[in-house]
Amino acid sequence: MASEARVPDNDRRDNRTKVKLFSHWKGSDDTINAGKVALNVGMSFKLLGMNSAQVYGEAINMWKRHDPPEGEGRIAGFSPLIFESLDEENLVTLVKLQTVLGQALVSVFTRSNDSQKESTEAFKNALTEGHSNHFEHFRTQTEL
Repeated sequence: MASEARVPDNDRRDNRTKVKLFSHWKGSDDTINAGKVALNVGMSFKLLGMNSAQVYGEAINMWKRHDPPEGEGRIAGFSPLIFESLDEENLVTLVKLQTVLGQALVSVFTRSNDSQKESTEAFKNALTEGHSNHFEHFRTQTEL
């Protein structure tokens, strides 16, 4: 993307450029790059005292948009197929996003009961994602 070529150092980009870059990666369905930019945008927003939960949520929804197979339920809001196909970099990015989403919701909405529940759910989902993928990896390794 042209903005990446003009300013290759992500830390030196302005927030507008970062948001445009996030939209580009999201539109390209590049979960890793979109997630990394979302983490950076969210941190920038946090430093400015702004709510970063929306950008984290948008990035997480890239993984959530996949439907589970017929007759199967979702795990932490995700299709089970996502957990079967996640590579390590996607998993780490997703867990980081869930964790910072939980932190953002706690810090911004400390007085709202619904937001506390949403924050707790984000942390729980981060743990569920990590455990389900590690369990599956362990199970396949022990079957060999």
